[in-house]
Amino acid sequence: MMKSLSNLIKNILINNKLINGRLNMSISDIQMLFKSKQKINIKLQNELEKEEKKIKEALFKIKNIKLDLRKNQETLQKAFDPPYDNISLLHKKVGKNKYVKARFYWHGQQREVQIGSFKIILSIVKEMVKVGYLKNIDIVKPDKLTWKKFNHNNRLVMATKQIAALKFQEYVLRKILNENNENNIDGKKEILTSFAIEEKLNKIDEKYDWYEKWREGNL
Repeated sequence: MMKSLSNLIKNILINNKLINGRLNMSISDIQMLFKSKQKINIKLQNELEKEEKKIKEALFKIKNIKLDLRKNQETLQKAFDPPYDNISLLHKKVGKNKYVKARFYWHGQQREVQIGSFKIILSIVKEMVKVGYLKNIDIVKPDKLTWKKFNHNNRLVMATKQIAALKFQEYVLRKILNENNENNIDGKKEILTSFAIEEKLNKIDEKYDWYEKWREGNL
């Protein structure tokens, strides 16, 4: 802990005499120097705190931007080049029937879509083989297929995951389309001007004039 200013100044003057120093300064001169440097010290501390605060705010922004970037990159992949290796399949009973469903993660949440019954899946696989999307898959009869047999058919499982990936692609595209439409609506509301309103009214008048002429000649 720093000693009091008066004691510091007193020690300076005493010690300077002890060493036969030539410090030609009064107590007030030393006080003035101390206060001047102390003022600079406070100013620098304040500046440091401001800069540290800016850095903390910048780091927080960077963290959020990185998070948004990861989410957007994930959306780009799942919407335009969907992977199928991280998809899990399950067999669920809905009502009296059983359907194959698929699960995947998007934006940190588990999502689930229905692929269909074995009959529907085999029908889709058959069509995908026909157009060359899938190759080297034996089409089995759906009535003889069980969940155990399905899981032992690695090619059919992978084909079903590819179908699931395309289902997820549709799901993600619909989601981001809805988000974009909502954002566009909000943006249009903000920039709607009196000119745009007048233009809409003119179009309504044109339609009304057309209808009046048509009505006169047809009714």
